[in-house]
Amino acid sequence: MQPIVALWRTSMAQRAQRHPIFTPKADGYIAFERFLAEHMAANNAAVVVAEAGGEIVGYGICQLRRRPAYFEPIEHGLISDLDVAASHRRRGVGEMILGALCNWLAGRGLTRVEIEVATANEIAVSFWRKWGFETYCQTMGRTL
Repeated sequence: MQPIVALWRTSMAQRAQRHPIFTPKADGYIAFERFLAEHMAANNAAVVVAEAGGEIVGYGICQLRRRPAYFEPIEHGLISDLDVAASHRRRGVGEMILGALCNWLAGRGLTRVEIEVATANEIAVSFWRKWGFETYCQTMGRTL
């Protein structure tokens, strides 16, 4: 679990540089460890890792979600995390993780998967678009 947490910490530091809303608490990694452990143990979630040379170089987390009953389809998958170590990017690792997560979701009868991606992360936005994801909603915020 610690290699995944280390990747998360590196990724969060990079995200915080793009926008301060992504700045984790000093002990935020502890909450992420709990989040990761809960998803690893849950029946409605999956955690996938990619290894190279015995080292974890990427991970992905997805879960089953329910939308309000007035939407079709009601159930869908949410990929909450997908991260690849900088040293292993552009080698198909992200694609393999995405494929494994989508296969896990499809195996549960789901026909839709969603992600949330920071608009300022142009590389990530490009990755998701490459695999057929499209923007249909924007989250906006402001400081009170």
